Amino acid sequence: MVFCNNANLLNVFVRHIANNQLRSLAEVATVAHQLKLLKDDFFASDQQAVAVADRYPQDVFAEHTHDFCELVIVWRGNGLHVLNDRPYRITRGDLFYIHADDKHSYASVNDLVLQNIIYCPERLKLNLDWQGAIPGFSASAGQPHWRLGSVGMAQARQVIGQLEHESSQHVPFANEMAELLFGQLVMLLNRHRYTSDSLPPTSSETLLDKLITPAGG
Repeated sequence: MVFCNNANLLNVFVRHIANNQLRSLAEVATVAHQLKLLKDDFFASDQQAVAVADRYPQDVFAEHTHDFCELVIVWRGNGLHVLNDRPYRITRGDLFYIHADDKHSYASVNDLVLQNIIYCPERLKLNLDWQGAIPGFSASAGQPHWRLGSVGMAQARQVIGQLEHESSQHVPFANEMAELLFGQLVMLLNRHRYTSDSLPPTSSETLLDKLITPAGG
């Protein structure tokens, strides 16, 4: 597991400021706008392709990009997720596919709990159609925002738990096992994800969205 609490993220930000040798508050604001999270701060080695970053909770966080990609699943609470200048009111069941070049931030958070499954596309070795399975896998394009119902969330949580355990191991084939679990998770999400407007109005998932989403905003 990669436990990325707010202190860890603050250290990344402070180091980013120091490396840029800032001399004014204006420069600090500029760096904050250009904040980029790096692989070295989140992956145990340059061989690791996948890891899990917990946000218990996710606090307000400035706009940033990464040099890795991530899947974001919201387990509890609500808030505002701004992705590439588009705001999304988020709550339990929201799923995002974030490309490295995407810029995003979190604001107006209320007991927001989520998990980031972070990955480096160039390190994946499993012979899977990653590009077909992950929207925006090779570029910042495609549909980034989806929803998961209760069944999909329960199954995803189980696989993520296994992935979290495996990615923290320092034993032979841990990286390979983690990648296999990541592939399973990606296909599971493909099976269960949906958009609210893609389901019949009487669908139980759609009806649940109508109840939950206003409360999440």
